[in-house]
Amino acid sequence: MKRKQLSILLFFISLGIIIFIGLNSTRFFFRADLTETNMFTLSDTSKELYREIPDTVTITYYLSERLKQRIPEASQVEDLLREFAAYSRGSIEVKVVDPAAENLQSRAEQLGVVPQPMQTVQQNEVSQTMVYSGIVIQYLDRYKTLPFVFSLNTLEYEVTSAIRRLVNNEELVVGLLSGDSERNTEYGYRLISGRLNQTFTFRQLQLGQPVPEEVDVLLVLGARNIREHDLLPIDQFIMRGGNVFFGAEHVFVNVNRGLTPQPLSGNPVFSMLEEYGVRIKPNIVLDQEALEFPVQQNVGGYGVTNYVDYPHWISILPKNTSSENPVTARFAGLDLLWASSLEVEPPEGVESQVLARTSGMSWMMSEDFNINPNEVMRYTNPVRGEGEHVVAAGLWGEFSSYFADREVPSQLPGSASGEVIKKSPGSRIIVVGDSDFASDLVQFTNSPYNFEFIENACQWLSSDEDLLSIKTRASRDTRLNAVESQEKQARIMGLSQIVNVILIPVLVVGYAVWRNTRRKRKAHKEVDHAD
Repeated sequence: MKRKQLSILLFFISLGIIIFIGLNSTRFFFRADLTETNMFTLSDTSKELYREIPDTVTITYYLSERLKQRIPEASQVEDLLREFAAYSRGSIEVKVVDPAAENLQSRAEQLGVVPQPMQTVQQNEVSQTMVYSGIVIQYLDRYKTLPFVFSLNTLEYEVTSAIRRLVNNEELVVGLLSGDSERNTEYGYRLISGRLNQTFTFRQLQLGQPVPEEVDVLLVLGARNIREHDLLPIDQFIMRGGNVFFGAEHVFVNVNRGLTPQPLSGNPVFSMLEEYGVRIKPNIVLDQEALEFPVQQNVGGYGVTNYVDYPHWISILPKNTSSENPVTARFAGLDLLWASSLEVEPPEGVESQVLARTSGMSWMMSEDFNINPNEVMRYTNPVRGEGEHVVAAGLWGEFSSYFADREVPSQLPGSASGEVIKKSPGSRIIVVGDSDFASDLVQFTNSPYNFEFIENACQWLSSDEDLLSIKTRASRDTRLNAVESQEKQARIMGLSQIVNVILIPVLVVGYAVWRNTRRKRKAHKEVDHAD
């Protein structure tokens, strides 16, 4: 065979191999993640998600170009979404759209994408412009919106769980059980019920009645009016694999009667929670990191409103929350009102995780509960505080029934068969030492992010078991001015100067000398060969 024919044959064989590899690249491929924290590496659950998708899922990332140019996190979000498409074998399609460039602002906002203001400087003039960074996940005629995404922390978890719910056409049903007879969805919990109705199917339930089978998450807020026989439906809901959010404090504050404190010692809710692994302590936690309380004072015969620091209303700091749990990984804020501290001791077969603590400048009021905001000086902070106190925790595993070794109340059968289920197949519980933080009081404390905390909790409580394997992604700021240690910053600066000022020029000069020497040797060889 002639050389020309052989070259042509090899060309077509090579072309065929390339085409074959290209056709199979969606099925067999390899991707390397060289980032320090493997931020673009999907979990096995997300990689295998395509097996659950019979039709195409479309992920539209509404991203303003101005934001993308200024904030590196926006590109990281886009890269992670494209990882979903890369592993989906064609079942997930990703689009990145600039709403302003394509005149889609109205469309994006109708779908629930929330624009945010961003300052820009042009020709020495400072102005504000609205930018978008929201994700809409659509399957058939159903969609789920992540209103504003700014980091990778829980993005994989949220996208995977949203796709699974859309494909399976599952609507999360949340039931509210009020342990305070004076609060319901019409008064007291009106704001939280309106908020949860926007995201979930929300229902008001009655104390002492069985929890409907379709309920995914049960909110038990308050404990004042809960009696022993009211606990059986809650306990059996957990024993059936149900998930519960408890918000309860040991000292009830009656806001309708002059902020009267009422200790709830002996309340059966506390005994049941202790059986599950959480003890609500008989105290009120106070913290230097606190909200202000409006106090009416008489000055010169005139009524004046002054705002005083009120340590009974504590603000949880981001550094005192868990970055590993989706509930608090993208922490927006949490304000607790007259909260009690928790002691977490999970029984065998149950795991736990602290979700939130107070600051190190907090202390406890365990007796003589004085909550009068006009007497702030009477309960001032000790010299350095008593340290951090746990105020929110999550537990998951196989819980034992509170009624396993107790007499079952005769008012209600434990289950449909009339028999008490004594062991949970696997449930999740979140306990917060406060119920007021979820009440309509948030309109006076300006704490709307409390509702976001509850929404995140409901999502986590209802998630499939394998979604727990998806870890949050904590990005690290690698800028020199973000290095806190001055000594370390100096070392990095010195190393960068050595590399840029000395090493790189030396390598360039060395390469030039080597090339020049090589050429001279080659020229000498050609001369010798000619001779």
